[in-house]
Amino acid sequence: MSQLKIKQIEGLQTKLDSLDSQLASGSLKSSYQQAAHGFAAGNVIALFNGSWVLADSKTADKLGRLVVEEATDASNFIAVQIGNIEVSTWNLTPGTFYVVDESDSGSIAAFVNPSEPAYAYSNPIIQAISATKAQVLPWRPSLGPTQVAQ
Repeated sequence: MSQLKIKQIEGLQTKLDSLDSQLASGSLKSSYQQAAHGFAAGNVIALFNGSWVLADSKTADKLGRLVVEEATDASNFIAVQIGNIEVSTWNLTPGTFYVVDESDSGSIAAFVNPSEPAYAYSNPIIQAISATKAQVLPWRPSLGPTQVAQ
């Protein structure tokens, strides 16, 4: 019987260990580099034309994807894709779902019901656990109650 040989890929174990520690922390997050990003902890961001920008629920092109956990400096930040996040400046209501608002500032608003807030797109991004802790949600956005101009 022949033996199965597994080729070791350089750096694979380091990446697997990193992923394992992220999952153990309760969130999947990554470090990003983008010159003069201007983000702050708690901002919701979207990938638009190859760059990270502040999310906005007015347009499908800027729907929120990640929540900034920390801006380590002017060109680097850490963002959470799914799972736990804590932002000391938040004042959330535990149990409440939050959506990306239409201010083009990466801000969030409490979800009240399907017609409030009345944004073009409903972009649920977090559910509050406490005033400063939340779960980043892996939910896809949908059309909101406001008609989208054709």
